[in-house]
Amino acid sequence: MSATDGQVSTHADVAAADVRLGDVRRGEVALADVALADGTVLAIRVHRARASSGGALLVHGLASNAQMWDACAEALAGRGIDVVAVDLRGHGASARHHGNPPPDTSSAATDVSRLLGLLREDGTLTGPVLLAGQSWGGNVVLTAAAGSGEVPPAGADALVLVDGGWLRFDQREPFERLWQRMAPPTWDGTTWEELVQGLGPRLQGWGPHALPAVLANLTTREDGTVRNVLDLASHERILRSVYDTDPRLLYPVVQVPTLLVPAGAGIASALLQEAVALLSDARIERYAGAHHDLHLQHPLRLARDLAAHLRAAGPAVPAAPAGPAAPAAPAAPAAPVAPVDHAMPVAPVDHAVAPDHPPTPADAPARADAPEEHT
Repeated sequence: MSATDGQVSTHADVAAADVRLGDVRRGEVALADVALADGTVLAIRVHRARASSGGALLVHGLASNAQMWDACAEALAGRGIDVVAVDLRGHGASARHHGNPPPDTSSAATDVSRLLGLLREDGTLTGPVLLAGQSWGGNVVLTAAAGSGEVPPAGADALVLVDGGWLRFDQREPFERLWQRMAPPTWDGTTWEELVQGLGPRLQGWGPHALPAVLANLTTREDGTVRNVLDLASHERILRSVYDTDPRLLYPVVQVPTLLVPAGAGIASALLQEAVALLSDARIERYAGAHHDLHLQHPLRLARDLAAHLRAAGPAVPAAPAGPAAPAAPAAPAAPVAPVDHAMPVAPVDHAVAPDHPPTPADAPARADAPEEHT
């Protein structure tokens, strides 16, 4: 299906007619494609509250996908916040759009800013709007909030960085060496059945939403073996863009209240205090003992913290009752054509970051509350 600027076409497994974003009915979840002004087409997941007191645009991390936000988005909708989660270029359902330019941090931030503008324009997101990004998504939303080049700062009223955004690489290590040790796994010979059997037990205790979301970071080759949805060249390009960017140059430009949400060992990072010192209005909410993918592991707690941050930042937003959540999103197919967010947890050295790799049965967390460090 084609999509024109400011319009969406719903995915074939949901409906067969073109709709305006604002036509998604309250209390429903919809999957859609949005065409931006430059021709980039992004897949989104829309969670509409029954009665809205604000909105949120949620951004995933490197080699991840929007479905990782589903449980958190449903909880936010239950709290009266309309939610859109986006698959960035080369990720998730957006990977189907082969005409999209290759992704990096700057282009992703531009896409997010333009998307937020469209969502406000057509009434999908109204009132105060929160912009949140997890891991590399934190870098993306920070860049969007700061603005760059011809793109003005994203029109958000509050910003949330979920275990990412404040991280930066040690420039003393050449990127080529960094890439050698940070390149994602190739999954050589692993079948889909082996992947599911290995990951399922590792994600017990995370809720029924966890496994489908993680599996959506991967797809299969014609021979039935697993591969990453995000291609290797794009992964390297994105990682290089993070390596080349210093968030300290962006902090002073951001003029909206910012919540930093570190997980696991990252709660003690000196880079957090650096960010708080340079941002005009920032505070920290620590998730001690949590996994890097805390939006997947602790979606209800995170939804509560995001809603509170939006209420505090927005102009007199009433607290919506935490009533029934929006209906669950459609289940993922057996072999989804989409990407595991594991983008950049804090590395042992405070001035370095390590991009996440999709967890294998061997290196997935041994228990639900176990933080995972990649070095």
